[in-house]
Amino acid sequence: MTIAVYEASPVKRKRVRATKSEMKQRAKFLIDYASAHGPVTSARSSPGCCGDRYELKGDDPMTIHTPASLQAKNRRLDRRLAEINDIAAAMRAGAALHFSFQPTPRWTLSTGVTVADESARIITANPNVVCVGPALFDGVPSQTYRWSFS
Repeated sequence: MTIAVYEASPVKRKRVRATKSEMKQRAKFLIDYASAHGPVTSARSSPGCCGDRYELKGDDPMTIHTPASLQAKNRRLDRRLAEINDIAAAMRAGAALHFSFQPTPRWTLSTGVTVADESARIITANPNVVCVGPALFDGVPSQTYRWSFS
């Protein structure tokens, strides 16, 4: 049995300003990239900004997420998943999911719990959830959904 030995990673050097040749190399890269893919930033700053940040352009701007933003995103997804699991458990226990228009379109369980639109759309896409009864208008979702055990 052989054991792989890896070299130690290099020691990080202190932050040093870029040399003139490095700056020229970076400028050449950015100019070549912008000519191939279009501009990444605009000349004007974003609204409400101090002027040191620029508005991103393009369909898929690369962003670097901070640990705090990733934790917030994960907490939102966890809350949404917990809500969906609670709705599914209530529907398996016999509750119905109702879609109503009072005064705006909204989803509620027959137990009286209000359901977010995104969660309701995910639940109604589940193959175990079936619509009971017709829709009020064409192109509008059915108004009542139940959990099917068959």
